[in-house]
Amino acid sequence: MEEGAEGGEEGQAGPSSDQLTHNRLSRDRLNGAAPFAIVTVVALWLTRSFWIPGRYVVGFDTYAYSGPNLEVTERAVRNWRLPILNDLIFGGVPHLGNPSAAALYPPQLLTMVFGTNRAMGVLVAGHVVLLGIGMVLLARRLGMTRIGATAAALIAIAAGSTLTKTVQFEQILVIAWIPMLLVALHAVLNSVRPWRAVAALSATTAAILLAGHPQLVYQTVVLAIAATIGFAYDDQRWRRLGHVAAGAALGACIALPQLVAVLFATADSAIKGGRDLDKLLLPALSLTPRASVRTFLGTVQDRDQAIFAGGFESIAFIGVVVALLVAVGVVQSVSSRRSRPWAIALTAVALLALAWAIGPRTAIYRLAYEIVPGFDLARASARWVVIVVLVAALFAGVGADVIWRGARRRHLAAVAVAALTVVGLIALDVVDTADRRSATIWAVTAAVAIALLIANASVRSSRVARGTAVAILVLAGVELTAMSVNSIPQGLATNATFTSHRTATTEFLSEQDAGLVLALTDDGATIEYEVPGMRPNANVLAGVPSIDGYDGGVQITERWADALRRFQPDPPIELPLRNSLTLPIEPEPLARLGVRYILLDNKRPPDVFIPGWVGPLASDDNLEVWENPAWLGDAVAWPAAIAADDPAELLRETPQVAALAAIVDNPGDAFECTGGPTDCEPVGIAIDRPRPEEIDLAVDAEQRTLVSVAQQALPGWSVEVDGERAEVVVVDGLFLGVQVPAGRHDIRFTYSSPWLAVTLAISLLAIAATIGLLVGDTVSNRRRISQAAGGGDR
Repeated sequence: MEEGAEGGEEGQAGPSSDQLTHNRLSRDRLNGAAPFAIVTVVALWLTRSFWIPGRYVVGFDTYAYSGPNLEVTERAVRNWRLPILNDLIFGGVPHLGNPSAAALYPPQLLTMVFGTNRAMGVLVAGHVVLLGIGMVLLARRLGMTRIGATAAALIAIAAGSTLTKTVQFEQILVIAWIPMLLVALHAVLNSVRPWRAVAALSATTAAILLAGHPQLVYQTVVLAIAATIGFAYDDQRWRRLGHVAAGAALGACIALPQLVAVLFATADSAIKGGRDLDKLLLPALSLTPRASVRTFLGTVQDRDQAIFAGGFESIAFIGVVVALLVAVGVVQSVSSRRSRPWAIALTAVALLALAWAIGPRTAIYRLAYEIVPGFDLARASARWVVIVVLVAALFAGVGADVIWRGARRRHLAAVAVAALTVVGLIALDVVDTADRRSATIWAVTAAVAIALLIANASVRSSRVARGTAVAILVLAGVELTAMSVNSIPQGLATNATFTSHRTATTEFLSEQDAGLVLALTDDGATIEYEVPGMRPNANVLAGVPSIDGYDGGVQITERWADALRRFQPDPPIELPLRNSLTLPIEPEPLARLGVRYILLDNKRPPDVFIPGWVGPLASDDNLEVWENPAWLGDAVAWPAAIAADDPAELLRETPQVAALAAIVDNPGDAFECTGGPTDCEPVGIAIDRPRPEEIDLAVDAEQRTLVSVAQQALPGWSVEVDGERAEVVVVDGLFLGVQVPAGRHDIRFTYSSPWLAVTLAISLLAIAATIGLLVGDTVSNRRRISQAAGGGDR
């Protein structure tokens, strides 16, 4: 027919062969692009509250952790600095070394365009789109049709684990790259010429490491190892493992400045000996076995998803219909020789992740806790459900392909086994359903889906099979949509930015040029209260420095954890300083920590909580600012120093011994005051801080003096006195200090990282190498195609 069209008479009506080919290619491109378009539209709809003008999603972590971290990064970049330190919490802590801050993650530069509030929302929405697109590409590489790939991607982005992680900013950034990483791994192992794929693997590895939430990165590594084994099972693919290692190493080199900073910060962290197993049993941190069915099947009712799933971290709903598709997909994938290797590998890692999500209740978790490096540092074992859901979404995509072609008896048997297993667990009271209504809804939904599956498997007509397949997929979509409407982000949607809640107390504290702040305000209140209440880390949003802070990782340094023992022998180191204080809160101990102001809830009587403090200096509807009468300054000149093996214990048990002297570790740094009584009083000194990594001050002393600054003595700080290098002395086990002789002296403390210049150079070389691999292989491939075409013409 094409030859007739091509050889017809001049002027003959009808398309030519070239036109037919062009039309066919256009249709193929359109059909090929359809899954990406559908997934993008749905992802944007699911994240609408993040990016629609005038709408924001603000959760606890938004204003108490992720937002403040992003604000520190943005301020540094606007001043053409690397965001190395955060000088606004804990008296100064690592920022580049905090992996959750993702300080070098390039997409965060969107803050320069949109500002912190809107940039966070745009980044979340964009990463959910990225997750969906990555799932389409992965599913297609694994042999799924456009139907299956679209289904897998839609399930991945609409699942409860994904929607919940959108309000944990630093976690969704990592999750979004997981499918792309698996795509790159598959491409490296299967491409005829792997170097472009190696470049892609380098880029995705770097993105994951820089996006940086440590537990999610750890989980991604485990999944990637399992996937690599599955993808490389055929003998001829094992030889490509060297290429995989090269791509991963190149990506690690790109992320090297941040990785080395994290390594140094981790070495200085108090949280490196493993989490407490008893705490990991809490429902807030691990998946409760009795709630496991609720966790994955979810509820279409107007219910609190966190309560229904047994805990916030456990939310992972995929719905009843998708769960049945997963059963179909697993059987199909394992029974097919082509897909069996990766299907078995991913099934194994999903089951392992499920066991680990349950936490220390399982022997396999406790075994990994004891022997696998870094495993014991995970804060919430329930986060492993993310891996379970992503794998389940892939198998559900396979299941969608199966029913599109028409299911078989073995697929119905898998569905029956899955349904009977859940019914049996409920009947035996191994798991619970929360309420009778939920169980009824599950049963009805399952009955409708199973009936459609039976019809799908029973008919010979492909048209009827596809009709029932459409009905099943629509039912799955309706169920996921109903659950998404009541998801966590929708409940946290607001029309106000999280930095807009400023009050008279905020303005007062923002205008002060000296002194640290401690907030004695409530938790669990509204954002309108907690942001001006400077719930630890929220003070960063107003640019107000605090001695307090909130973190669960590297920013809890050993010296900070030890300093909390000034107030009680066994303090809760992962909680803010205020949780270690006892009433009444005396001025002197906090003055020693550099605290000038307390922000107090006005429902708390000052004479009970802070007797002797001065104020209120400012107030609003909920809060008051009180000043510490014992505060001397951001720096203090001590006319005497005493040595102690345990400064925290001395300050807790016998503070009067050190009332007029700094405490040092080395006896050689101790000295007595040589002046009269009036000369032996410590004196406050003003400081100038042009950037977080530099502190300038001047002292005029009549005798030998130890000058301390209310700045954590992190490794990397150095000091010069009158331009000459001097020795840093750690004061009270926490702060920077330096000894100076009598007279006037200019002092400069500076923070520098000896590894930074080298790692930045290596990173730039790795970026250049990655680009070189991509461009070089692309040019070589085009030249080869051109030569082949030319040879064909000849």
